[in-house]
Amino acid sequence: MRNIGWSKKSADKAAGGERGYHEPRTSRGLSDRVFLDPSRRRKTRVLLSVGTVAIGAVIWLMLFAMTVGSDGGLEAALPEPISVLKEQSMRSDPRRLPMQGDNEPPNLAAIELHAQQEGLRYQCLTGDAPAPRQKVYAVVPAKLPWAAKSLRQSCDTLHVVLPTWFHITVAEGEAQVIGVSSGTRDPLLEYVEKSPRVGIMPLLQLDATATRFLTAPNGPTQVATVLSDFFGRPFHDDAVTGYCLDASPLVPLTIETFSALGRQVATALSAQGLTSCVKLPSSTPNSLLVVANRFFNTVIVNGYQEYWIGSAPQPLADKNWFEAHVTSLQEHVAPEKLVIELGTHAVDWVSGQPRPEIQSFAQTMSALAEEGGNAEFAPQAGNTRASYIDAMGMQHRVWMLDAASTQNQILTLQNKGIAAIGLSGLGYEDPGIWAVLDQTTRGAALSGESLKSIVLSDYVERFGEGPFVAPISMPRVGKRAMLIDPTSHEVTSVSYSEMPRAGAVRLYGAGTLNKVVLTFDDGPHPQHTPAALDILRDTQTPGAFFVLGNSAIAAPDLVKRILAEGHELGSHTYSHPKMGEISASRARVEVNSTQLLINGITGKNMRLYREPYMRSGGPITSKEVASLLPLEDAGYIIAGMDVVPRDWVTQTADELADEIIRQVELNAGGVVLLHDGGGDQSQTVAALPRVISELRLKGYTFTTLADLLGVSPDMLMPHGDRVTSTFGSMSFLAVGNSWSLLQIAFWTVFAIGICRSISLLFLAARRRRHAPPLSKDEPSVTIVIPAYNETRVIEKCIRKALYSEYEDFDIIVVDDGSTDDTYEKAISFAYHPLVTVLRQPNRGKAAALNAALDESQSEILICIDSDSQIAPNAVGLLAAHFKDPKVGAVAGRVVVGNRDNLLTRLQALEYITAQAVERRAKEHLNAITVVPGAIGAWRTTALMEAGIFSTETLTEDADMTMAMIRSDYQVIYEDRAVATTETPRSLSALMTQRLRWSLGMMQAGWKHLGATVERRNLGLVALPDLAIFGYLMPLIAPLADLFLVLLMIEFFTNFGATDQDFASAITNPLIIAYLALPALEIASAFIAFRLDHTEDRRLLLLLPVQRIFYRQVLYVSVIRALWRAATGSLASWGRIARVGFHYDQAKLT
Repeated sequence: MRNIGWSKKSADKAAGGERGYHEPRTSRGLSDRVFLDPSRRRKTRVLLSVGTVAIGAVIWLMLFAMTVGSDGGLEAALPEPISVLKEQSMRSDPRRLPMQGDNEPPNLAAIELHAQQEGLRYQCLTGDAPAPRQKVYAVVPAKLPWAAKSLRQSCDTLHVVLPTWFHITVAEGEAQVIGVSSGTRDPLLEYVEKSPRVGIMPLLQLDATATRFLTAPNGPTQVATVLSDFFGRPFHDDAVTGYCLDASPLVPLTIETFSALGRQVATALSAQGLTSCVKLPSSTPNSLLVVANRFFNTVIVNGYQEYWIGSAPQPLADKNWFEAHVTSLQEHVAPEKLVIELGTHAVDWVSGQPRPEIQSFAQTMSALAEEGGNAEFAPQAGNTRASYIDAMGMQHRVWMLDAASTQNQILTLQNKGIAAIGLSGLGYEDPGIWAVLDQTTRGAALSGESLKSIVLSDYVERFGEGPFVAPISMPRVGKRAMLIDPTSHEVTSVSYSEMPRAGAVRLYGAGTLNKVVLTFDDGPHPQHTPAALDILRDTQTPGAFFVLGNSAIAAPDLVKRILAEGHELGSHTYSHPKMGEISASRARVEVNSTQLLINGITGKNMRLYREPYMRSGGPITSKEVASLLPLEDAGYIIAGMDVVPRDWVTQTADELADEIIRQVELNAGGVVLLHDGGGDQSQTVAALPRVISELRLKGYTFTTLADLLGVSPDMLMPHGDRVTSTFGSMSFLAVGNSWSLLQIAFWTVFAIGICRSISLLFLAARRRRHAPPLSKDEPSVTIVIPAYNETRVIEKCIRKALYSEYEDFDIIVVDDGSTDDTYEKAISFAYHPLVTVLRQPNRGKAAALNAALDESQSEILICIDSDSQIAPNAVGLLAAHFKDPKVGAVAGRVVVGNRDNLLTRLQALEYITAQAVERRAKEHLNAITVVPGAIGAWRTTALMEAGIFSTETLTEDADMTMAMIRSDYQVIYEDRAVATTETPRSLSALMTQRLRWSLGMMQAGWKHLGATVERRNLGLVALPDLAIFGYLMPLIAPLADLFLVLLMIEFFTNFGATDQDFASAITNPLIIAYLALPALEIASAFIAFRLDHTEDRRLLLLLPVQRIFYRQVLYVSVIRALWRAATGSLASWGRIARVGFHYDQAKLT
């Protein structure tokens, strides 16, 4: 963009006023357009849901007809076995691995098998074992919930752990440090508390927004300032000895950026008495290594290569490469600072996928075991390789860094005098690494026998999604033989006689989005459970209670009340033990005694079960799988959870409610774990009303576990009620309520219509025309004409623009890859000094407008469509308003020029009434939702502040209008600035256009929902008006019409058979209310024509046709748009066949 004079206000806004709507959707992991689902999975789910509902409705109608038409009722059908339900949930991947390995005794209880396998693990050196000779650092990835489990296998070889607890991001132009939850940190903190010599140095990771931010002026200083404040906070744990900056994203940046940030971060840490550390990839240039060595106390460099898109399968740390790499690092980093990080992961190159995948050792070995593959140690490379073909026919070629490569690399580092090593990520490693570290770093000779058994007990393969857990299998122990050179102690050969395999579970029952299930554990409690039940009853909210046997036996009436009030019951064992820590026989007693107790109290059997101390997301260790397998085999449905607000930790009711709502929104619903027993749960009970009310206001629906599973409550807790009587009563209740539903729809439409019409008229009357300040300076103007295949109209459009009665203007025509003669006709005007013609590949209207914005040097852009003809005085009228610096955009008045058939005249009528009343009313509130593409003026600097035209919606003009208002500019309406336009002549073209408009406006409204939080009239008035009148009304208005039709049918059917007459019919309040709406619309139309006195009043005669026919067309287009948004299949632009038109501009004066 050429230099344009920015005011100080604009510069301040641009520097500090960024909002979330400026950030591209793709940078947030979203599709490049609002509502778009490129995978089409959403469409499949919607079609399946709609089809299921439709089939269900047909079945219900058939059964209902059979029920009411037969002499007797339907016989009650027995519920299907629970096992069938689980088999259906697993049908997509019917994996059932053997619980025992080949060498394990049959019929061994799962928990006993787990104990046996644990006995095969490496046993750490004990007694007078020497201290490790090398300092060991280890990254603990927070994204792997099982990563901390590796700590207990580390044989006290670790000195510093680097958890990925914090990342630096940028939101609304401000850098900030975001941390993980306390629940994620606790396992590591608990380990360090028991191992006080282990220090914690959390990794500080930079996300993409922070990396981009660093390239901006003062970016490094701002990030460093935020980090300095973060370092200055009081620490809650003395084990944090410093922080380590993961500088991998900084390597591609300039050395100045790296140096500026590194110097300030290291200085800030030193000021707090903390160790400074930087972590770098193996590809780091020597110049950056020198800088890192200058500023930081510790420099960690990857001792393995990072492979990205398009790389060929190859060793991750080839032996020769590794030695040369270490030698080079020693030349640039001081020995007391240098840490060489060893890889613990595998990289899988999959045929047909350009990006290789990083995997854990357990994941790779399980895949090899499943597909009959094998692994081979390559001595020359010093790495292990494997290959296999999966069930989908995809070839996998894997290189991994395992215990063998770790042994040889540690020996190399010892020979080179490297005093510190690192591990790239716990949770990824070969468990044999701990035997290597325990022996080799202590100076002992590595024993091949200690690496013979491979037990993958700290990783579980998980299939599917959902809060329900179905254990599949226990792990299988692998066997390998490792040959070690007795002189050099290097591993020379590795062979596998049996591939190891991790345990496996299936997750299912995810349900649909925005559904919430409240579950309560550890009750019933004599105080907290009744209080919770009262709230659930008062708010009509279902819940699920997982009861303890020893609590239920003391409060049987509460158990009965839970069922009587429609809630679900599940088992939580009898005494709440850690089921993985007790014997198999004790576990059976815990479960069976609770089942028998509840059966005696209620006469029903519980199928739901939740294990004490169960974690969200399913098991992560084989011990957890072992404790659940007996329940799975017994036919229980094991219910987990998605949302864990840790209500057993001391916190206020508001803090707890905030956390529940935050996690529910993050998870888009889910199963919430709460407690009504086991301690003082008064804050949990106190938080319930707010949680329920606020989540409902946010659009969440409270439901049951049965609903998530898609089964009836009886299937989860079988009973003997007759299905026929229940079905019949519910059916008649539904029929009886159908009429009430229609009445509700009718009165809703009436109330919305009346309130909106009166409000618009009132606001339009209060609107005062904007008066720009007096000034001799006239702003420079560029008229922008984007065009695509507009050969019939482009010449006239340019010619009319050249007739503009304004001194300082030029014209930019952007041909967006037209395939006809548009460009040739436009370029014929290139001789004119005011006309510039640009050409670009077809990228859409927004890109064309941005191209003109980039080319223009004017203060004002007036954008018109190529089928528009701008009035000679329009430019002056629009430009005058920009003398007021508060004005960001001005909407002109669009007039239909081709009024040559009924459809175009109906559109002319619509344009007149919408602009004359609605646009005036919304201008009064500064809540205009769209500056039309046919004629709209924009302040150039404001366009850039608002984020330029976006391709994320189909209506870039509406998107930009809302962004302009959110950027604190005023958008006004100038009805005297007129452009005539060509509208669709055919019904199909009109519906295509309105589909695009409806969907685009919906996208823009959704994108700018933040205006509601900002408490602007755009969010508080315009967007709700758009949602209710633009999208809700088209859905319920047909019901209101149907209601009237049914009333008329009832009247004519009963006419003559009752005392009813025409007088009583026309005085029916429902009929009067129905006729009141069009009467008010007619009044609004007359007022609109009075405001636009130049228009042809004969168009008013078309109001009945508009009401009966035209509006239904628009409703269909809106419903189509809603369907497209729901399914993620957006509309294409389409084209209107232009034929040109002639309209007498004098009529408008």
